[in-house]
Order: sequence, then structure tokens, then C-alpha cells
Amino acid sequence: MLATAAAAFRQPGALDAVFLAGLLTPVPRDCRRYLGSALSEHFDPLLLIVTLTEVFVTVKEMSAVSHAALGAEGRAALAAWPALLAGSAGLAWDLISARLAEGGAAALPAVSLAVKLPLAVQYDAAAKAVLTAAAAARAARLFPQLAAFSRAPGTQPDSPAQIWLAICMLSAWGAIHSILAACGGALARHALGFIGQTACRSGGAGVASASNARAAAGLLQAVRFLVRATSAELELGASSRGSCVAAVPGAAAALVCGARMGLAAVRAKGDAACDEGEVMANFCAVMATVAIAEAHADRSTGCGGGGGGGAGAGGEDGDRVGSWLRALHALGALPQVASALAVEGLDGESKAMIALAAAALAYSLPQQQQREQQQKQQGQHQQEQELQQQEQELHQALQQQQQRRRQQQQQQQQQQQQQHVSTIGGTGIDATDVRRRAWAALVGDRVPSSIVEMRLLCEFRWAGRCDLATTPGALAFAASEAASPDACQAALAADLLRVVEEWAVSEWAQHSAGGSSGGFGDDGSNDDGSGGGSGGLDADQADKPSSSGGGAQAVAGHAEAPAAIERAERSLEAILRLAAGAASAGAVSARVVESEARAALAELRMSCAWERAAHQRGLQRQRQEQQQEQRSEQQQQEEEEEEKNCALSATATSMAKLQQQQQHEQQRHEQQQHKQQQQQQPAGCRVATCRQTASCAACGTAEGAAGARLHLCRGCRQAWFCSDACYKGHWPVHKAACREEQARRAGQAAVAGSA
Repeated sequence: MLATAAAAFRQPGALDAVFLAGLLTPVPRDCRRYLGSALSEHFDPLLLIVTLTEVFVTVKEMSAVSHAALGAEGRAALAAWPALLAGSAGLAWDLISARLAEGGAAALPAVSLAVKLPLAVQYDAAAKAVLTAAAAARAARLFPQLAAFSRAPGTQPDSPAQIWLAICMLSAWGAIHSILAACGGALARHALGFIGQTACRSGGAGVASASNARAAAGLLQAVRFLVRATSAELELGASSRGSCVAAVPGAAAALVCGARMGLAAVRAKGDAACDEGEVMANFCAVMATVAIAEAHADRSTGCGGGGGGGAGAGGEDGDRVGSWLRALHALGALPQVASALAVEGLDGESKAMIALAAAALAYSLPQQQQREQQQKQQGQHQQEQELQQQEQELHQALQQQQQRRRQQQQQQQQQQQQQHVSTIGGTGIDATDVRRRAWAALVGDRVPSSIVEMRLLCEFRWAGRCDLATTPGALAFAASEAASPDACQAALAADLLRVVEEWAVSEWAQHSAGGSSGGFGDDGSNDDGSGGGSGGLDADQADKPSSSGGGAQAVAGHAEAPAAIERAERSLEAILRLAAGAASAGAVSARVVESEARAALAELRMSCAWERAAHQRGLQRQRQEQQQEQRSEQQQQEEEEEEKNCALSATATSMAKLQQQQQHEQQRHEQQQHKQQQQQQPAGCRVATCRQTASCAACGTAEGAAGARLHLCRGCRQAWFCSDACYKGHWPVHKAACREEQARRAGQAAVAGSA
């Protein structure tokens, strides 16, 4: 069957024709009522593709589980089906969108195909890319309708989990940013609405007691999408729009209810490793990441403080993050998250998500109390001004107003006490203790993803950097991750240590001028984010925060592991040096940081990665020294060769000049001897004698050789030639000497004539 179906749809345009038929042929509305479900299937071409895709997916899963051997044709058909679906992905999503918009019974097969398409192509990278790109191009029409179907009445119990699983898979394959840009708010609204519906059905008793037995799976996939969406918002950096989750009315209530349901289910089952435990952790992570995203939005619009950590001046939050945190505190989120943090048996990643939320809520609790106190003082000041004005008018009215003011103050104090009790859930939670427990949970299991949560907390509040530096084992954990073979993880850890180094520089620079810091007991006293001008994250990292949850994103640069180890070592050495100096000046927290930095530096240097990096640095120094020696030797050899060449050229030049001088002297001496011999003989005898002893100046032929007859040059009367041809051919060489001799004779004649 598989081979037959694949062969049939392998023909060009065959699958496109089926999708077009389903898109153009309307299904009769009363088809099922009049013809029955079995016969009505023949009127819907989409059901054919749904059935075939389900068969292919089922066979693939069964063969993977049972390790059943398929024939060659079956394996070829399984391998070809994802590519066939990807080739018609655009028409498939168009058909699904049209059926979802139509609604009713016509939308049921469209939903089935939408949830099966990602499952059919999940093992084919090329098909995944094509299918995801086609879905992202139609995100505004496709995803909101598909998500709304998870909340539709009469939906099958498995449908919500399958729908949100399909949305999560498509968003995880690289389309999350396009999906958020097109319909992020609508998807967040449907996800939170589905969570609220599930909470209403459960009656607050937990997921396990909900009327929908598969509610946990649906909640898990829905909250996974919210985690992925908020993480993607953090990856995009500060945005004036804020988080799409915070913009949904009742979002905080839905998240707190979801976390409460997960916690109730975990307590009922007595097993934190179940799906409900992951549901609880993901809800906590969404609370925290939304707060961090809102802090980014406040900073981008100027509502928050100019420093790092997202806090405004004087320790106050901006409008967005402040309203979000107030809503969470009013709903009792902090005691809920603190209780979740105390659950035993959670895996490391889930515990890190819960710790992120617990620390973020604990950081904001003192600021909320401070803001309420300021509002109370402002109200009292306004009342006092009104009373002073009334006192001038009527003393009796003043007494009445004073009495009423006392009553109002008593009522306000009672209301404030009641509100404070409801805010912290009546459990007397100590924010400092929650912070300490949260950081201990982040460090305890040493889960690699905890580095991301630690970085987010340092980014969210300036006090988080102090807590990181003073938490036992936190710096050592970051140092061990800096030695990780994963280059991205090592770079994240090195950046985290760099943030702590900046905090140490700023904190103890202020301490030297008289300031101090007290670690966990500080409760955000230095939480304004000013930090001596450090300003939060590095300039190249402030707009690229990391995502939370299960995955750490790669930072810009993708530094190699040895480089990350070197940066981590430099940061730890700087922290140790600053802490030692501050401890000697009497800073209490500096002694703790000094001890932690010393232990972290020792752990880093004991790691195999540091030894390899040190060995590589030694080899690199040796190579550099060898290269320098080779360059110096080569330069010295070149200089010596140049000196030798200069000396040889100078010697050769002097020898050539000496030879020329000797040749000139010899020629001059021979000419003088020849002249003397000619002068001593008679003229005729001299000519005859010279002819007999001479030879042709051009060819060297002697007198009488082969009948040759020599003749003197008519100009100088000194050179002999055997023929006119030799004379003319030798004339260019002889010309200068000939004319010189003629000039000499003319001069002698002139001198003799004057005498």
C-alpha cells in the first residue's frame, strides 16, 4: 500500500490536484446527515490525504518502536512521502486555512492534517524547512484559527495537545519570529484561554482531577509554546511593544492558576518527575520571562531606569514590569512559586525555571512594599494640606476633620495590613530567604541551562550580581561551564563572569569612597542599576538577552572554548584582586566573594580544558618564539648577504677601474715608445720599417701576408689599414684617436709657426 500510494502521487502534479480539488470542491453541509459518514468521505478529497498521512506516520512509528524490517519498496515509500508533502506544502496550508475558516465538520479533517503534517516530515530536514516556511508565510490566517480550535466546544480530548504540539514543532523549526510578528498576540490569547478553560474544569484541584483526562498533555504543549514565545522575545532584545503574553487580559491569573494546578497534581501523585512537574516549572518560567521582557520594554521607552537590571531610579520598576509584578503578587504568585521550589524530586532544568521565577518575584517584593509606603505618605500629606486649609476657616471643623483623619488612618492601616497579608499569602515569606533558596537551586545541580537563568537574573536586577558572587559555589559553577567543550556554553559562562567582574569594579569602587554592600541581606538597597556607570550588560550583549527554559542561545561571536577559558580566568583574577582589596578595607561581603573567587579559580585551573588551553598557550608561545628567532636569523642572514654583496660589488668596481687604468697606461707607454722609434729613424726608413712591422688596425693582417699592402691613415698618419673596407669598417672606433692626433699636430704646427 505504501509503495502504491507513493508511486501514484509521485507523478508531477498528482498531489497538487488532490489539494486543489479539496480547496475548490465544497463539502455539502448536510452530507453526513443524509449520506452517512462512510459515504460522505467520498465527497472530501482531503480525507484521502489525511488517511494516507496517518498511515505513513503510524508505520514509521511502529517500525521505529518494534524494529520491524520493511521491504525495500516500503522503505523507499516512507522516505519519499515527506518530500511529496513538502512539494505541495503551500496548497496544503491554503486548504487547511480555508477549511478552518469555514468551521464545522469541514474543519475536522483540516485539523487532523495540520497536526499530522509536522509529524510526517519531522525526520526530513529539507521537508521540514519547506513546510515551516510555507506555514510561516500564512501565519496570520493559519495559526490563530488552528489555536482557536483547541478551545472549541466538543473538541476531541486529544486534539488540544496535538494542536499545540504541531504549533510548537513548527515554531521550533525556525519560524517562531515570523509567527510572533504575524500573530503572536492572538496565539498567546488562545493559549492562555485554553489554560483558563482547563483551570475552570479542574476547579483548582489540579490537572489530575480535570474532566479532560489528557489536560496535562495539552497544558504542557500550550505552556511550552508560551515559553518559546517569551524566549524569542528576549532574543529579539528590548522592544517597546513588550511581551505578547502580558498584553492579554488575565494573563497573570491564568499563569498562576496553571502553576497551582501543576503543583496540586505533583503533590497528589507524589512524583515530581511527571508531566505535571514540567507544566508547573514552565508556568513559573513564563512568569519570570514576561517580567524580564516587560523590563526591556520599559528601558526602551525610557520608563525604567537607565542602568542595568531593568530597575528604575531609586529602585522602582517601570510601568510595564511594575504592573505585571503587582498582578502576580496580588494573586499570591510568590508563595506559590516558593512552595514549588521546595518540591523534592524535580529535575535540574525544571528546578532552574522555578528558581528563576522565585528570585524575580522575591527581588520585586521589597520594592512593592516601598511603593505602597510612598503612596501612603503622599495620601497623608494631601490630607494634612486639606486639613490645614480647613483649620484657617473653622477651628471646630478642624477638630472634626482630625477625628475623621484618625479614623481614616486606622482604616488605612487595617487595609494595608490585610493587603500585605493577602499579598504574601499569609505565610510570612521572607524575600531574602527565597532569594537564597533560588540561587542555591540554580547552583545545586549544575545544569548547563542554569547559566542562562543566572544571566537573566543579573540582567533583571543589579542585586542579582551580588547574590551570584556571594552564593556558595556559583562562581565555581560558572568557571566549570567556561571550561565546557561546547563553545557557546563556554562563551555564556565567560560573559557571566565578566558581568560579575563589572559589578565588583563598580561595587568596591563605591566602597572605597565609603559605600558597602551586604549580599542577600541588602534587599535591593543598591538595586537602582546605576552600578557606578557599569550600566548592566556589555554593549554588544544588552540587546541580545538569552532565552530561558530548556535551551541556551548562542551569543554573538561564538567564541572558541580556549578563548572563553582565558576570559573567564582573567575575570576571576580581577574579581579575586578586587575582593581581596575590599576585604582588607573591612568589607564583609568582600571576604565571601574572595573565598568564592579563589575556589572558582582553583576549579578552573584544575579542569582538563584549562590544562589543554594552557598547553596550547605554551605551544603558541613556543611557536611565536621560534617564528621570531627564525625571522631574526633570516633578517641577519639577509643583512650579511647584503654586506657581502656590497663588498663584492665595491671590490669588482675597484678592480675594473684599476684594470682600465693599467690598460690606459700600457697603451700610452706603447704609443710613446712607438713615437720615439719613429722619430729616431729617417722618414722614409720609418715608414718602411713601420710598414714591415705593422699590421692592419682592423683585421690584423701583416705587411706582405697574402699579398697585402698596408697604407697609413691619411688623418693621423699612425694607424695602418690593408684596404678601404677595413678603413671604413674600423672608422667608428678609430675616429676619436684620429681626430685627437690631428688636433695635436695642428697645435704643434701653430706653436712652431708662432715661434
